[in-house]
Amino acid sequence: MSEDEEFIEFLKKSREQIGELEPVIMTEDGRIIDGRHRLAAYPGWRKVIVKKSPKEALKERIHRTLKARVTRKERQAQILEYALYLEEEGVKPEEMVSALAKELPFSERYIRSLLPARYKKKEMARQQKKLRNSVPQFDKSVSAHESSSEKPDIDQRRKGAV
Repeated sequence: MSEDEEFIEFLKKSREQIGELEPVIMTEDGRIIDGRHRLAAYPGWRKVIVKKSPKEALKERIHRTLKARVTRKERQAQILEYALYLEEEGVKPEEMVSALAKELPFSERYIRSLLPARYKKKEMARQQKKLRNSVPQFDKSVSAHESSSEKPDIDQRRKGAV
């Protein structure tokens, strides 16, 4: 028995013992936002129908499943699907990681770990450039302390003259 099948069996038993605690939340066109396992456990489970665009429904599903056990592969599929919606709205691939982090409850690092390479290359180059520009440049001139006689030269130290 798979983990999903076992979980569905737990839900069936729970429903028999204490009833339906949470409804299945679906869109008007039948997309399940929350309650996929509940619906598998009992097709007649109480449903709440909401009016949402496919993108809004997916965003709500991601937020609702934060508390649930979602596999990395499933989360990856959700984030990639959301990225495609954002792309349709004009978000450029190099801006995708930060755009997703603004709309979803995940860090840029986590999102980057799940997205395919086409969203990462330009984003990483942009971040590296930003980092290079924010780091102070090394001053190659010798400081007054280093040029003074306070610091013995290497040959003197080796000979034990200091």
